[in-house]
Amino acid sequence: MNRPPPPLNLVRSFESAARHLSFTLAARELGFTQAAISGHVRSLEHYIGQQLFHRNARSLALTETGKAFLPTLRDALSQIDAATEAIATTRRGEQIIISCPVSLAESVVVGRVHGFLKDNPSVRISIHGAVWENASEAVADLKLSFQRNDEAEPNAQLLSLERLVLVCSQSWRDRLSEGLSFNEMPIISILGRHDYWDTFVEGLEDMQELAHTRHHANSLNIAMEMATHGFGATVTLSSLAKSYINRGLVVEPLDHRPKSPWGCYITPGSGVLKPASSRLLRWLTQNGSAHNSQ
Repeated sequence: MNRPPPPLNLVRSFESAARHLSFTLAARELGFTQAAISGHVRSLEHYIGQQLFHRNARSLALTETGKAFLPTLRDALSQIDAATEAIATTRRGEQIIISCPVSLAESVVVGRVHGFLKDNPSVRISIHGAVWENASEAVADLKLSFQRNDEAEPNAQLLSLERLVLVCSQSWRDRLSEGLSFNEMPIISILGRHDYWDTFVEGLEDMQELAHTRHHANSLNIAMEMATHGFGATVTLSSLAKSYINRGLVVEPLDHRPKSPWGCYITPGSGVLKPASSRLLRWLTQNGSAHNSQ
């Protein structure tokens, strides 16, 4: 069962304490008592099941888990702060806030929105690439996401169809050419997207037994970076694979692209859709067919 994310005050207390290496200074910065900051951090440690600080008599030091955890939390807090600042201090009439996963922002959104801006030069775009799901959705005018085609939200519009693509580094492709079996190549699975591999290998007799060496990533773009650096092969969506293949970072060792159970969808935010957002929504859906990755 998926748990909800930890309360934001626990995260802010940890980030501040980690920056100052002091519960006292974090309490002064955030307006809490020292005991409250300490309690917040302990609650966060309980939530993740690991210790974040070494607590000495007169000092704090981050554990290895704390050091690894901190950058992602800072990215998420920066997104939230930026989204709040956009709402509080800018004129929103011709500004559009788009929320989407980082991988989708890099591979699809930036390029397509750039095309829209050529005909709408007065519009300002704020793209929030989510590190944590839903981190900036509350203030977004438009939300783009990869959703299962059979579970898409009722108000979601299909932006582009997707196919599944197997990619790896050139060095692994060379080894395949030299006789290495696909079943001997390490694979990279994306957490929450295990059906990518299941769908891809269906009907392929040579790939029914996947390699025992299995790496994992929690996002599409991390899996692609792992493939680029030679960790093994990963199955990804055609829209994301395209930019990596075109740049020569990965290669496609098989001419096999089954239809993906996941598509790229766009949904309006929770508020009233502004004229500029309506234009972009209409433009993206009308031009989506030209970018369908068949």
